[in-house]
Amino acid sequence: MKNRPLLSLCILLLAGIVLAVTVGGSRWIRELAPSPLEENTDAGQKAELSGTVYQAEQKTKVQAIYLKNNSIWCRGASFFEKKILVYTDPGIQVKIGNKVKVTGEVSFFDPARNPGNFDQKLYYQKMDIHGLIWAEKVEITDPGTDALGQGLAGFRSGWKDLLVRAMGEKDGHTLAAMMLGEKSGMDPEIKTLYQATGIGHILAISGLHLTFLGLGAYHILRKATGSYLLSGVAGIGLMLIYVLMIGFTVSVVRSLVMFFVPDRS
Repeated sequence: MKNRPLLSLCILLLAGIVLAVTVGGSRWIRELAPSPLEENTDAGQKAELSGTVYQAEQKTKVQAIYLKNNSIWCRGASFFEKKILVYTDPGIQVKIGNKVKVTGEVSFFDPARNPGNFDQKLYYQKMDIHGLIWAEKVEITDPGTDALGQGLAGFRSGWKDLLVRAMGEKDGHTLAAMMLGEKSGMDPEIKTLYQATGIGHILAISGLHLTFLGLGAYHILRKATGSYLLSGVAGIGLMLIYVLMIGFTVSVVRSLVMFFVPDRS
């Protein structure tokens, strides 16, 4: 440990995070504290909000729209909510960067009911999302788009469609989950089977994906150009674009951070 200052620093940082979560809780971790939506509304109430689309994905029966910088009106009061999830009709077409006005019913996420169960509330809290709206009406108030975000979303969707056409519904959706983190169309039985056999982590984007992409591009360009700088910049750039496309999930951020930590062993 004395000759490994980076390891010592990481251990201290990890200990600080564990202490903050277990002892400090919502007092030290902002995402764990109740949001304005939780403080000002109750489940089942009608609300109206305006926000900007930063992510959209198709689920089994609904379309999930993620909004940021939201102004919400409910029970005669108005307040700001940083992020919120909206479930709406799959037929409604929205693009990344659109500003939308939504009217619907407020709902909140369920905590784990038994030890070891999936904690939906904590899962979304870590993404700074504290509630959702079951939309009755969605109106696009500003059709302006985020060119990069929408381009990557379109590329991801096209890549998924290509996999499904080439490999069939079952295998195509499974591979899309492994490569793109897109699990919405995956067969529930296969997903359950992966989890029951203890290999569910294969479906999560992790360090293997980033290493394969980043180091793969680096080595190919290194042999082709002979430049360490060009190869390194290209590898890092390709990896960052991939992360932007699939989203900043916990496993992806962890892998990205570890990729930049130098190995001095």
